[in-house]
Amino acid sequence: MMGIPKKIKLFFILTIGFILFLIISTVTHELGHYFISKKFHNNPVLHYKSTSNIVGNKIIPIQDSLRFVKGLSELKKQDLRNRITRYRKEKVLTKFGGPLINILFGTLGFVCLLLFKSKKHFGLSRWFLMFITLYWARQIVVFPMSIFFYLKNEKVPSGDEEYISEYFSFPFFSMGLILFLVAALIITFSFLKYFNKSERRYWVFSGLVGGTIGIILWFVILGPRIL
Repeated sequence: MMGIPKKIKLFFILTIGFILFLIISTVTHELGHYFISKKFHNNPVLHYKSTSNIVGNKIIPIQDSLRFVKGLSELKKQDLRNRITRYRKEKVLTKFGGPLINILFGTLGFVCLLLFKSKKHFGLSRWFLMFITLYWARQIVVFPMSIFFYLKNEKVPSGDEEYISEYFSFPFFSMGLILFLVAALIITFSFLKYFNKSERRYWVFSGLVGGTIGIILWFVILGPRIL
């Protein structure tokens, strides 16, 4: 890349970083669902933007048994209720596996940023830590989307945060709102504290370009062919 102006080189590096980050963070999020489901001896299938799971398919036949099969003893009915409770627990833990990956990686990046002593602007090490911290960014994106689809379709979306909220009998938006606020606080603090104005401009512009390319590349071109 000799002869290329420094600003263009930095923009190029960050754009590539955002493309890779979008793909890697999407896959690792789904791996969180996958491995927890696997722990319960299920047979999940990893897809490019989701993880299919048989936990939910277990619950419906059991509920049908309770609803339609007559003459069941109370002991049998209680056994079926216990199985529904167990499968619902499996499902909520599996649902939580994806966001948990984002929370753990994002928090790790943020803590490392807090401990990072270098003040050198445009330092790639500090930029790498910011990318890790941006694992929290998923929560900033999915919460407004959930509210939008709720208002549009007049029904609660079936996302991870909504299912977790429903499981604990909280308002459907509560888990998403809490994580949204935490994510906004962490990312805003990180940008204002550890990056100067010129760096922030690079992040915004390259994020828009790299994020758009990453979405098209993974969700339209590569993802469906790979997973």
